[in-house]
Amino acid sequence: MGRKEKVLEVIEKGLADLIAVGRPLIADPELLEKWRTGREEETIRCGYCLQGCLHRLKNGQPLGCNLNPEIGQPPLTRTDKAMKVLVVGGGPAGMSTALYMSRRGHTVTLVERKDCLGGQFELAWKCPGKTEMKAGLEDLEAAVRRAGVSILLNTEANKELVKEHSPDLLVWATGAVQNIPDIPGLEQQYVLTSLEYLEGKEVRGPRILVIGAGRVGLEIAEKLGKEGYEVVATKRTDPIGSMMEVITRKLALMRIEKMANVTLMPHTAVKNFNVGSVEVEQDGVTMSLKPFQTVILASGMLPAPGPQKEMYDLVSKVEIIGDAAQVQDIFAAV
Repeated sequence: MGRKEKVLEVIEKGLADLIAVGRPLIADPELLEKWRTGREEETIRCGYCLQGCLHRLKNGQPLGCNLNPEIGQPPLTRTDKAMKVLVVGGGPAGMSTALYMSRRGHTVTLVERKDCLGGQFELAWKCPGKTEMKAGLEDLEAAVRRAGVSILLNTEANKELVKEHSPDLLVWATGAVQNIPDIPGLEQQYVLTSLEYLEGKEVRGPRILVIGAGRVGLEIAEKLGKEGYEVVATKRTDPIGSMMEVITRKLALMRIEKMANVTLMPHTAVKNFNVGSVEVEQDGVTMSLKPFQTVILASGMLPAPGPQKEMYDLVSKVEIIGDAAQVQDIFAAV
């Protein structure tokens, strides 16, 4: 019920006299007041991901939100020492930094090498059951633009750019890159990283191997299964879908269980890609699988390369944040 049109529909149809709004107020505590005063374009819509709120509470952590890092924090105050800030990377960490530094009174320029903001957030909503996360991304980007942040798209960060802007603070938020496992014969396969797959790069079928059935790998396996591919997803450890919010994981596994074309293999390591077969080891037992037309790597991420050495000589202070500092998730990045 975190969408105004849905609330109005329920009331107009006489289905309810009173509507209570819960989680959407975590994403935007002023949501109802913005609705009442006709400021819908300023709202931050809940993405119903459960990651910052329910997942954290179930793990004994304080309440949080992927879209509202101010929860539990002191109110923002204006700085009396305004700086020129250059933020490199337009993903969750970069956008959050740009937004809150700008609100504090700093002059902020946000640089992104692609033609849109979002980073991996731009890909997350493409996974099964996460479509609503797109609204939150759109609202976060709109908030950054309203805050007066100067945004440079299709722009590579290099020493010339840093020298041109001459910032007091350089914030490096370039995210993460795919970890490529060292498996003999992998270089002879048609391989996509998880990011390349979600970006829409061509998938060749009918058989697909997903290496790494954690959160992203499980979502990819389900998506491919819905598209009719024959999918095998392996994970060296247990549980399948680790790091997922418990309800989201349970629902995903229930849906996949109904797919005869998707096989999940925990405790399984891919050992070798041979001509005409793939050698795997499950619980100490070696077995051979039929070859695959596409191998998708969901085998974890690594921090993207940091700033060039010359950049440190041009700026008095450099901060590396988000996945570029330590690979975690959207909540940690924001």
